[in-house]
Amino acid sequence: FSDYGVWVQKKLLPDLEETDVADVCPLSGSDGGYGLRLQSGESLRARRVVVATGLSHFASVPAPLASLPRELCSHTSEHTTLNRFAGQSVAVIGAGASALEAATLVLEAGGAPLLLARDSNLVFHDKFNLRRPLCERLRNPNSVLGPGRKSWVLEHFPLLLHYVPEGRRVRFTRSYLGPSAPWWLTDRFKGKVPYRLRTRVTRAVARGGKVELELHDDGGARSSMVFDHVIAGTGFEADVDALPFLSPELRARVRRLDRAPALSRSFESSVAGLYFAGPSAALSFGPLFRFVTGASVAAPQVARHLASRV
Repeated sequence: FSDYGVWVQKKLLPDLEETDVADVCPLSGSDGGYGLRLQSGESLRARRVVVATGLSHFASVPAPLASLPRELCSHTSEHTTLNRFAGQSVAVIGAGASALEAATLVLEAGGAPLLLARDSNLVFHDKFNLRRPLCERLRNPNSVLGPGRKSWVLEHFPLLLHYVPEGRRVRFTRSYLGPSAPWWLTDRFKGKVPYRLRTRVTRAVARGGKVELELHDDGGARSSMVFDHVIAGTGFEADVDALPFLSPELRARVRRLDRAPALSRSFESSVAGLYFAGPSAALSFGPLFRFVTGASVAAPQVARHLASRV
């Protein structure tokens, strides 16, 4: 999938400059705009800035694990291979695709994983059949998010949720399409990877080069287990304050929905000329924008607004 994204970039935007942005700050004066400093040392000015950094900087690690040293605790987003865990005991926290895939890959690499999830069950999707019977497609129409009437509405009326009161929209976005695993992982996980459900990690302590986890289950029982490493498959949380390239002054001026930016219909934040696209826009527009398919709506919407101001 990453290779496909790079191919699209080379076809549509061959003059892309690959460099990190070190700092973005607002400029004073009548012209306004933004000053940007690149990691290369170059400085430049821009009238508008679009932040479309995907999930970068948004990795979410539960509070009990946050103080563990990096060599003992990592997030699934940090790994491209899990071969280093051969012969090690690894606790994998979470119930979503990244957690289940990480636990499976640790096992296949020769490690000893244990999946720990707060959920009461693990959800595996069936292989999607585009040629389902007509009556079934009418009850649960096809969409880019999978079958279902709500998903169909989200695809075909992508800006509708933007006009729903903020509280209801945020709750719906957070709860819709919860943790689940793809169909191709089912046979590699089930009956092979051990797991514990209804289990919360309440405390984590580094001791003697290992991690001791204190666990609570729904019944109130407590237990502790020791692992060589902990992997957090606990997803991502859009957070303006987690974007290190935005200056503190700029971050302080952005109105929030929880920790994500609150955006206008044109994906513009409360700071004029500062736009956000991608997963950081989800709480303003709905769960469609947690996925790549949301770019097909966000990109032309932002482009039209930029063009109207030229």
